[in-house]
Amino acid sequence: MALTPNALFTNPDLVWESLCVDEDDRIEHAHVMERWINASSALLESVLNRPLAPRDVIDELDGNGRSVIQVEQYPMLALHSLVVYDPDLTGADTINVDQLVNDGREVAVDLKEGRLALLLDAPIGRFTRGLHNVHVTYRAGYGAGETSLFQEACIEMIQQRWNMLGRNPLEKVRADSINTISTFTLAEFEQLPWIMTQALMHYRRWGF
Repeated sequence: MALTPNALFTNPDLVWESLCVDEDDRIEHAHVMERWINASSALLESVLNRPLAPRDVIDELDGNGRSVIQVEQYPMLALHSLVVYDPDLTGADTINVDQLVNDGREVAVDLKEGRLALLLDAPIGRFTRGLHNVHVTYRAGYGAGETSLFQEACIEMIQQRWNMLGRNPLEKVRADSINTISTFTLAEFEQLPWIMTQALMHYRRWGF
């Protein structure tokens, strides 16, 4: 098993170190740790209803006939490209997304809320109505400063799972890797320290 794009750790050794597991055992059970990192990361994103680990996203949105449109995943870290197609998906207008240009900018970006607004210098004034005709590529998620909180929560859940395995956790991890697919549920989230869950819920997106 490999780490997924939503994994909050790219280096499983950081989690192993918190469990005080030696290097040989880390290698033997690497696939189990990757599974745990993937599952705990996915649980956090599900509970908070937003992307946490930075990753590139491609949206195909419906043009709304207005000058402002909302991407599906936010907060955004960067806008890579914005193309608005005709309703029949033949002709297209490519919007300049360079945010460093002071004069002649074509789109304003609200990174926190994921909103894109066409400006006066854009080749079009509104997002042409159509089905999946507005194509946006961008990077979504949080920067390193805030990601550290999510990583702490993942480690806490994994430590709880590790401690539940009893006196010989590596033996049980071995059996688990053969017979079952480990996952994390809301119960693990609810067992996090109260102050941590309060900090995490600050990031929850209540509506989609």
